[in-house]
Amino acid sequence: MKQNKNYFTSFAGVFLIFGIVMAIFSWDTILYSFYEPVDIYEEGYDFVEAGKGGHIDTTLFASLDAAASLTTTSSRRGRTTSSTTNYYYIVPVYDADDNEYYVCVEVNEHDTTPYDALVDATWDYLSDETAEEIEHPGIKFTGTAKKLDDEVYEYMKDWFEEAEWFESDADIDEYVLQISLEEKNFAGRNVMIIVLVVLFGLAILFFILGRKRDKKLEAQEEAFRQQVQVINNDEVYINLPIGSYPRSELARVDAFLSGGEKVQAIAALRDITGCGLAEAKEIVDNWFKYYI
Repeated sequence: MKQNKNYFTSFAGVFLIFGIVMAIFSWDTILYSFYEPVDIYEEGYDFVEAGKGGHIDTTLFASLDAAASLTTTSSRRGRTTSSTTNYYYIVPVYDADDNEYYVCVEVNEHDTTPYDALVDATWDYLSDETAEEIEHPGIKFTGTAKKLDDEVYEYMKDWFEEAEWFESDADIDEYVLQISLEEKNFAGRNVMIIVLVVLFGLAILFFILGRKRDKKLEAQEEAFRQQVQVINNDEVYINLPIGSYPRSELARVDAFLSGGEKVQAIAALRDITGCGLAEAKEIVDNWFKYYI
């Protein structure tokens, strides 16, 4: 008996793969969204001790420059299909004793304009000894802290070395942290969770439907095997409720039924099997369940 492809199981696999891929790319956004938001510029906050991770909700008030850029590309069959460039702007952070450290904030190439304006405002302040504060409203930032790419970190340290910002390389290593601030859309957490639940729910549903279909096909196959038994290469036996009989003998009954002669078919069946009238009539009425 030929089995049709079980599309339920295929659909389950597709939804499961989509769910896993989405979970891989969004797990940190979902996880950190449950953290208590912190303002890294709140008095007494120790960014150095807090380190990577967490839910940051703050306003960036200064930036020195874009220390580096990093372009990632996607390719298919050797051809570049898309590319994304992120810029890494240097921003200050502080420990509990108000010592100044520096990290980078990762900015998409389409969102650099406000950061460039912040850089200009920062240098206007640094170059004007009479300025009391940076003339910029700041940039709202919501996201998390992660490890900065090694290559970008080296460019960041090179920037401070060329600017002669610190007195020694040891100071650069101490006060320039290998941390990047990465924006996250924590507000979309509920949507992400709903989508993941739907994807995994559909995967489970289609898997269950697929298993039910498999069991149904297995039952049909078992019924088929019970109805037809191949005894040897020359003869096929048909399983009837009253016993197994050669198909060649039952062909006479089938011929009567094919000709619309039900009475003769019942008589022939009784002659072959020796069964009673009621049994023969029941079998003939359901003939095509048995005679395959």
